[in-house]
Amino acid sequence: MTTDDTELAKSLYEALAPAEDGPDEIGPDDTAEQHPWRITDDRQATWALRKYAAYLAKVAEVDRLRSVELDKLDQWAEAAKASPARQAQFMFVKLVQYLRDRQAADPKLRRVLLPSGIVKATKSTKLVVDDADVLLEWAEAQGIEDYVKRPPAEARPGEIKKALNPEAVEQVYDADGDPVTAPNGEPLTRRVPVTRDGDLVPGVRVVVADNYTIEASALPGDE
Repeated sequence: MTTDDTELAKSLYEALAPAEDGPDEIGPDDTAEQHPWRITDDRQATWALRKYAAYLAKVAEVDRLRSVELDKLDQWAEAAKASPARQAQFMFVKLVQYLRDRQAADPKLRRVLLPSGIVKATKSTKLVVDDADVLLEWAEAQGIEDYVKRPPAEARPGEIKKALNPEAVEQVYDADGDPVTAPNGEPLTRRVPVTRDGDLVPGVRVVVADNYTIEASALPGDE
């Protein structure tokens, strides 16, 4: 080994050796800005870089273990809740069917109040645009700018819906032209897109649907 090789090995050894004058244990409240220790030469800087990499490796290992445990926890949670979630959905469907059966005899019934909770239905109205071109052409001809969003020309169902007459309904007829009746014998009607001024809005239809919700409480032993 030459003198140069010896000096190089010595330099590497010193660079990799722990810094004897490095900082003591860094406490949770210590900050680098306030700590009195400073790096004063390449040996200390090299040691600090190694410590920096080692600390980051520990952080990465903790994150890896956390990810593994979270994956296990997620898998456990999905398996644990699969059966009760499926059974809850089963009961939900049966309770909705029960309310619908009650509504068949009493169309004005919107909820069933029971000792353990409530099964209720709320109506929602949605405007479906079937032919945007026809609707936009009509809106432009009427000069109803609120119905159209520019640019580009696009239907605005929300604005149209606000302008409709909520009381506008029409009788529903079957394929033979005979009026359809509801289970309680009353005429079956449907909403029609008519403005409050009586103008039929083309290219759209009103869809009215029941949304069912359940509020319930369980007693010990019900699970």
